[in-house]
Amino acid sequence: EQVKDHSHDYAAAADHDHDHDHDHDKKKKNYNNNEQQLYRYKGLLAVKGMPFRFLFQGVGMMFNGKFDHSSIWQDDDEPRKSMFVFIGKNLNHEMLKEGFEACKVTKELRFNVGDVVEANMGDYKLGKIVAQWDDGNAYRVRLFDDDDDSDTDSDEEEWYHDVYAPMDLDEYVRKPKPKEEEDEDE
Repeated sequence: EQVKDHSHDYAAAADHDHDHDHDHDKKKKNYNNNEQQLYRYKGLLAVKGMPFRFLFQGVGMMFNGKFDHSSIWQDDDEPRKSMFVFIGKNLNHEMLKEGFEACKVTKELRFNVGDVVEANMGDYKLGKIVAQWDDGNAYRVRLFDDDDDSDTDSDEEEWYHDVYAPMDLDEYVRKPKPKEEEDEDE
């Protein structure tokens, strides 16, 4: 929907239902691509893996957003809906809508809890998926201890810190390379 008022264009997107939670990292990038044309924007998002509404607002390049811990989605009793409004001049309405649509979580994640993966830590480190959609991130990965040369079926004491993959992309988390490929890369 578009409404004109004074010299500003207003663009508002339709509500989105429960099946389309959003990735708030992608959303932030889409807003920043439009900062010179945007005067203000605000809204709320249903973020996958989070029971709280994500409230955001911004003026130009200044973005502020947080999970509202006093506003919890009520399981199946209440549909999870995302809403936003952009206020600006000469806005590319299609690009804003496409950007919002691109952030929808519409497919299953590639890895399951328990799968062994490599997480990008500057270079890829071996770890295991311990949670999906944890705190709004696609994955939480528990990394293997660098000194552990043993099999991947190691005891819990041989693990160290957890890291997050915000999106389900090879740039963040990937299937482990076979040993032969690792040797060729070095």
